[in-house]
Order: sequence, then structure tokens, then C-alpha cells
Amino acid sequence: MTRKPLRRIDDVQREANASKAEAFKQDVALMVKTHTKFKSVMLKRGLRLAKAKCPKGCEGKFIHGSLNGQRNHLHWHCDCGKIGMIE
Repeated sequence: MTRKPLRRIDDVQREANASKAEAFKQDVALMVKTHTKFKSVMLKRGLRLAKAKCPKGCEGKFIHGSLNGQRNHLHWHCDCGKIGMIE
């Protein structure tokens, strides 16, 4: 009977950190995608303030956005507080 070699604590921590990093990368990718889509729709329709359903799947929550200044900087956040971005 052969035993599996024991995993070191460092290996376990490294794997946990890698999974957290991957989740963070996915969250950032979602925020950037939401940001660019939200801004392009607002500019196309000529809106300064808008709201849309949250892309994270929050139940009944909305993202609120506003275009500010001459260069149309977008500020947006979700009601749930999980995501938001300022350009």
C-alpha cells in the first residue's frame, strides 16, 4: 500500500491564494466589461444618468451610473455594494 505524500502548508496556502487571485481577476474583468458597455450605451442614447440590472446577478439590484464633465467620465456603483468603478 502506497501513501500519498503529505502536502506542505505552503502548498495549500499557495493554492488558496491562487484561487482568490483568479476570482479577483474575474471580478475585474466583469467590472471593465460592464463599464465599457454601460458607457457606450449611455453615450449612444445621449444619457447623463442611467440605471440597469446588476451583472453579478443580485436579486432586484441595479447599477446606477452618471457621466460627468466634458470628457464624459463614468461613475457607477451597484446597490449591493459589491461592484463599482470610477473612470
